[in-house]
Amino acid sequence: AMARVGEKELKAMPVKNALEGMQGKTAGVDITSSQRPGEVGNINIRGQRSINAEQGPLYVVDGMVIQNGGIENINPSDIEAIDILKDASATAIYGSRGANGVILVTTKKGKQGKVTLNYSGTVTFETLHDVTEMMSASEWLDYARVAKYNAGSYASATPTYEADKAAFGSVAASWKNIDQAWSNGNYDPSKVGSYDWASHGKQTGITHEHTLSASGGSDKFQGYASFGYMDQKGTQPGQAYERYTLKTSFDSNPVEWFKMGTSINASYSTQDYGYSFSKSVTGSGDFYSALRSMLPWTMPYDENNEYIRNPNGDVNIINPIRELDYNTNQRRTFRASASMYSQIDFGKIWKPLEGLSYRIQFGPEFQFYTLGIANAADGINGDGNNGAQYKNEQKRAWTLDNLIYYNKTLGQHNLGLTLMQSASAYHYEMGDMRATNVASADELWYNMSSAGTLKTFGTGLTETQMASYMVRLNYGYKDKYLLTASMRWDGASQLAEGHKWASFPSAALAWRMDQEDFLKDVSWLNQLKLRLGVGVTGNAAI
Repeated sequence: AMARVGEKELKAMPVKNALEGMQGKTAGVDITSSQRPGEVGNINIRGQRSINAEQGPLYVVDGMVIQNGGIENINPSDIEAIDILKDASATAIYGSRGANGVILVTTKKGKQGKVTLNYSGTVTFETLHDVTEMMSASEWLDYARVAKYNAGSYASATPTYEADKAAFGSVAASWKNIDQAWSNGNYDPSKVGSYDWASHGKQTGITHEHTLSASGGSDKFQGYASFGYMDQKGTQPGQAYERYTLKTSFDSNPVEWFKMGTSINASYSTQDYGYSFSKSVTGSGDFYSALRSMLPWTMPYDENNEYIRNPNGDVNIINPIRELDYNTNQRRTFRASASMYSQIDFGKIWKPLEGLSYRIQFGPEFQFYTLGIANAADGINGDGNNGAQYKNEQKRAWTLDNLIYYNKTLGQHNLGLTLMQSASAYHYEMGDMRATNVASADELWYNMSSAGTLKTFGTGLTETQMASYMVRLNYGYKDKYLLTASMRWDGASQLAEGHKWASFPSAALAWRMDQEDFLKDVSWLNQLKLRLGVGVTGNAAI
């Protein structure tokens, strides 16, 4: 079961990454988006596959398996097509890692002809619309009075000025919004004042993206190169993302029987993550949600425009309106992946070997990631002390495939055989240090030794290897009766002794009804086939 998203669909509207371009265009594939710039959503192919295990699909870019993350670092303008393998038979080709589905990405390559220079650019505007129905200030007070009365902390079953004053009057600036609703002992809920906290957590997000590319070549050599830049300002203050991408592709066919090529994708990004509540007990995860959760009758500042830390007097409800001034959360990522191949067609060297070819392909990957967090003492995360965190991660991986292809036609019989041997390795290392009571949050995470001692320090290392073998047979008779049989074996170093290997068999039969002689001249059948094809495509788009 396959679905395809081509270049036309990806460019139907401006998108920031390939996953956004796939949304709504592939049946059976659920893709969620993230409102935070630089973050991508989740993708599930045909629903949940497990309760606790990884749900994400396997990504294959230009024939090479990606072991470090997904495809969010690839400029959508550099993608030729995306194919999605949705059924379980994908494991027969890609092994255990294909259990959640496989996403095949084909990037652009050079084409024979004159060198062409192309530019594409977009500017998009985004706004945050909240359709959640929230309590008004007077509605919240009605609810709180009942709750407090039932708990024994509100003196009367009906509102009284004295009971309101005792329950809500500890902060003068906030109490004014309730006090103005009382007159001569009478309470008018329509006069309760409120403050629009959420308005400080929204802004117009502006994104501009630019891609400059060149393509061309001769019958012996084709090349493609592009440079992309994207700058995104989020719909919440403090959130931003900047990305640079570089794509190169070269293919050469110096002699008739030999060809080689390489494709490289690289990116560097900086993300301002924005407000994030770091305490483990409770708290909103983003600035807008933190503001929206504040009590509507409270005020962030007093009459002298002084900051009020606890707007209703409760020490557990802290005013977040200045948090962007107190916290810095920045992530930097450099990623590079490549696909390099060489292929020999033995049939063009020696006629008796016609149909036999050998291909070797190698895919290295690199990722360097740094996280820096600084929390000032006055902020919620600081909690009275200047704090800092610095985390560094390195990921390296490679995959080496050896493939033998044999394709032969004997009369009305077509035979195709593929043999593969593959080896891959993955390396991950990290260092993470955190400190409290550093000299100043203005120095960010660059002077953590000023704390005297580090709060925590951790390092980690993960190394795994995998070996794989695969055989695949395709047989066709009269281009009408088709058989496909596959078997793959995977061995993983992280599994226990005696249980390191697993096999994945698959077989499929097909009958092409339109190739039957007695049906070829039935015009209504051809029309029916066309109608069904259109119907399936339409459903996939929905």
